[in-house]
Amino acid sequence: MGMTQGELAERASVTRKWISQMENGKATAQIGVLCRVLGVLHARLEIVHVPSQRPSLRDLVFAPLEEPTS
Repeated sequence: MGMTQGELAERASVTRKWISQMENGKATAQIGVLCRVLGVLHARLEIVHVPSQRPSLRDLVFAPLEEPTS
């Protein structure tokens, strides 16, 4: 996408440290913060598997949003 962690962090109103932790499997995130980051990336979130234990970010799949068709 051609964006640095710092640029993404600034656009999503989070810290660069938060972006780094997320990229490295941070265990928790507030859904509102995660949605802001996904919005900047024009991506959506899908939960593809929820184990019987407490799910982690490793259980989530990030996918680009589909372009709207006319």
